[in-house]
Amino acid sequence: RLMMPPPAPNSKQYVRIRGKLSRNRYARIIHAHSARTLVPTMAAGIIPEIGRVPPSVAIIGAGVSGLTTAVTLKRAIYGTDPDLWPAPGERTIEIFEKNSAGEGIGGQWNRAYESACTQNTREFYRLSHFSWDDAGLPHVGNNPTKSDVVQYWQAVAKQFGLGIKFDHEVLRMEESSEDSDWNIQFKRRNGEIIRRRFDFVIIATGTYGVKKRPKFVGEQEFLDAGGIICTAENFRLESFIGRRAMIVGFGKTALDLACEAARLNSSFGDGKYGANASISAIHLFRNSRWAIPAYLLSFIPFECVMFGRISTVLMPCWGHPTAFEDFMHAHFAPMIQFFWCKIVATIFLISRMLLAKSVLNRAVAPVEEITKEFRSSLGVVPSMYDSYVSSG
Repeated sequence: RLMMPPPAPNSKQYVRIRGKLSRNRYARIIHAHSARTLVPTMAAGIIPEIGRVPPSVAIIGAGVSGLTTAVTLKRAIYGTDPDLWPAPGERTIEIFEKNSAGEGIGGQWNRAYESACTQNTREFYRLSHFSWDDAGLPHVGNNPTKSDVVQYWQAVAKQFGLGIKFDHEVLRMEESSEDSDWNIQFKRRNGEIIRRRFDFVIIATGTYGVKKRPKFVGEQEFLDAGGIICTAENFRLESFIGRRAMIVGFGKTALDLACEAARLNSSFGDGKYGANASISAIHLFRNSRWAIPAYLLSFIPFECVMFGRISTVLMPCWGHPTAFEDFMHAHFAPMIQFFWCKIVATIFLISRMLLAKSVLNRAVAPVEEITKEFRSSLGVVPSMYDSYVSSG
């Protein structure tokens, strides 16, 4: 729940159906952000409702959410043995991706910068029943890289026979007035228009596929001098070489790229780009935010605190899956707030100071209570970030 965006209102309403699918709009269009909760509920009610006729499900998007949802839903409906699953085709679960096969699987991971890697360690970033070893990647590091992640999900698609239909862009979706099914209009890269009907639609298009860049007064001067890069674009880190780079924002990507720009500075770099690669890196942000140190007190992986059972129960969020958690957060809110804002937050700050080997710079010290940022994506601070900041 830590890294998940809040479920869309229709998804929340769908959960309230308590496992029995009603024939309305909200039961038949689902946002894959909440797939972990929705898929078991959907699988429990979908077959009885349709009279045990295999359902037709369209999953839009072949990124991590789309592939995970497809595998989980197939296992819940058809069983855990992929050899017994029906072949991709009519009346089954199909994935549609608007990009080509070479750039489709993995979603945003295909378009990430070269040094991008997972925030979670490898055992926290995979299907529970399909390990990195099963994918033929036994030597992947603790934090898999962009290339590792793409290869893993390619292996998932092959192992489970997901039958992804590439070059299928959704143009239009309409709910049938007769039976609440969905009529979808696709456009292929060659211009061909295809129309299909499905019982259910799962939206797994992600939140970062569309470039959003604010306009700044006087930005033309920057464009003339060297350009403005939006991280939704394909770009190479070598773009920083020989230029003064200013990174705007305080999210995970901004922290990563600030470190990369600093690394390319000859005083910090490893000499890969030579002595002439001297640049300066400026990290600009409105307010500093909380960032999770990869290792707490320099030796405890952050997952042990953030993803443990106790922490999960105590995590403030937009909805709680059990009556016990509802009760805890309703009657012991001050105690829970103390746990996160005093105990955990202090451990985070001390851990970052240990990484920086100095008192944490005031400019990057968080200003909000940590619980106020649980509704957004908390980034894992790169190991060298605070050291670079304290060194100027």
